[in-house]
Amino acid sequence: MPWHSDERDPSEVVPDEAHRHSILPIDPDPAPDDPGEPSRTHQPAAHVHRARQHDVVVAIASGGFLGAIARYVLGLSWPVADGRSPWAMRVVNITGSFLLGVTLTVLLDRANLARRLRPLLCVGFVGSWTTMSSFVVGADLLVRGGHLLTALVYVTATVVLGLSLAARGTALGRRLDRNTEATWASP
Repeated sequence: MPWHSDERDPSEVVPDEAHRHSILPIDPDPAPDDPGEPSRTHQPAAHVHRARQHDVVVAIASGGFLGAIARYVLGLSWPVADGRSPWAMRVVNITGSFLLGVTLTVLLDRANLARRLRPLLCVGFVGSWTTMSSFVVGADLLVRGGHLLTALVYVTATVVLGLSLAARGTALGRRLDRNTEATWASP
């Protein structure tokens, strides 16, 4: 797993307070209950080797399979005409941003649900549902076909809408989280 500052094992590195976060492993699905991963409750600890957690790997693979199939089916049902904006890929990427915002926000502090659900939904499903490579290929094909303005609108709209919907998904997740906590707290 890559490290931000060097390739040494974290147990060999004794960081000062200012550099602690720069040597953490890059983990696409940090668990808030795992003291070795960054979160609001982070406590430095030995690295957790997630590849040895077979249930998490199976969750990621299952979600990835479902997300890839869903994206493939959507792509087949919404073909791109020459010189036109690839709407299927735009919808895929912006809905993925929204889903990621909602899902991560709701599951962030629920370690009992997050152990397999976050890898299944966020890393697996949304990771294979969204597609940076097809996004770039779509823009490249538009530029090569002489449709520069369409490519610029496609790229700009996808990024702006993706960021906006990620923020809206996060806001919705916070509202859902508050409602769920209120329901669970009532007698």
